[in-house]
Amino acid sequence: MISKSTLQKAKSFLCWEVFSRLTVQLIERQNSISYFFPPSKQSTIIVLYPKKTSDFTIPLFHLFHEAGHLIQYNEMNNTGKSDAFWKYVNNPTGRKKMEFEQKGWQKGHVLLKKFMERENLESDILEQYDVYAVKSAETYK
Repeated sequence: MISKSTLQKAKSFLCWEVFSRLTVQLIERQNSISYFFPPSKQSTIIVLYPKKTSDFTIPLFHLFHEAGHLIQYNEMNNTGKSDAFWKYVNNPTGRKKMEFEQKGWQKGHVLLKKFMERENLESDILEQYDVYAVKSAETYK
C-alpha cells in the first residue's frame, strides 16, 4: 500500500530531481486517472485520485506512466518527430497506440525503480506496476 506522502514524494522526485520543466498536480476526484500535457514552456502531469482513499498505489502508477510519456515526448521532439507523438496520443485504439502506451509504461518503470531505490520501498510495487501496465495497455486494442 502506498501512502499519500509517498505519492507527494514521488511528485517532488520527478519535478525536482528528474525533469527541470515539469509541474504535477495531484487532485482529489472520484476515480484515479492521469494526463500528460507536453510543454509550451513546461510539461504538466495531472493525476486525479479517488476521494477518501488510503491506498495511493494506482495514482502513483499513473504518475510514473505519464512521466514515461514525457520521456517519449522529449525523445521524439529531439529527433524532429513530435508530430508522430501527437498522432499516437490522438489515436484512440489499435496496435500502434498499444505499443505507444506500453513504451510509456516501460519508461515510467525505469523512473519508478529509481524512486523506489531512493525511498527504500518494497520491490513488489514494481511487479504490481508491471502487471497494471500490461492490463492498461491492453485496453487500447
